[in-house]
Amino acid sequence: MDEKIVDYADYGVHIPLKCKNHPDKRWSTKNILYIGARTLFYNLHRHKEMGPECDCSISDLISLTAKEAKAEEQDYE
Repeated sequence: MDEKIVDYADYGVHIPLKCKNHPDKRWSTKNILYIGARTLFYNLHRHKEMGPECDCSISDLISLTAKEAKAEEQDYE
């Protein structure tokens, strides 16, 4: 069975991530295996005003909930 980070998105689809220490910053990665198993992309779901990446560990990145992801997706349509 294909392992996914979140159940609300299909396998292989990009999902948004946030830093638990800096919840205003955003990354994305493919919904495959676990966070850090694939390339992480910074600033794909937010405006440039978000600022530079933080220096936190990959282990500090967490996926947005389905509700958070849907709200942000609507904000940027």
